[in-house]
Amino acid sequence: MTELDLLKKYSKAQVGGVIFREVRVGKASNKPPCYGKERSIDGVRIPTSSSKPDEMKRFKGNEQEFEELLASAAAVEVIEVAHTYGSPAHSIGRGVIGQALVGKYLLEMKYPTAKATPIVVCMGGKGRDCMLEKVCERIGVKVWSTRGGFVDSIAA
Repeated sequence: MTELDLLKKYSKAQVGGVIFREVRVGKASNKPPCYGKERSIDGVRIPTSSSKPDEMKRFKGNEQEFEELLASAAAVEVIEVAHTYGSPAHSIGRGVIGQALVGKYLLEMKYPTAKATPIVVCMGGKGRDCMLEKVCERIGVKVWSTRGGFVDSIAA
């Protein structure tokens, strides 16, 4: 299952809103002392009452619509899909949790009116990493699995 497949499964499971894929945030710089590159977020879900539950659009070419919807949204979701070296992971990992958090803050820095909730989407294999789920709960990252929806952490 690819990253796009997992994002589509999440999109179909949610009610209302549109997910913009590969949303560009941050600024590229190669001037000392700051080096960096523009980054992308796997998906940003903006709740709307007028869209289909599984509506997805590429960010590129739809920037104006994205900005208009974002300006009127009370809250949005920054979505990072768990995958390792091009293959989907069966559960969450520290890397994707960090990406979700950084994505939240990069989005809010670029669009100051945005209030984002970081979401990690994963396949959710046979075993769960209860300790990382507990960390996610503590830092405000929600975890959604194809095998049961939003994960409620259990005592670790």
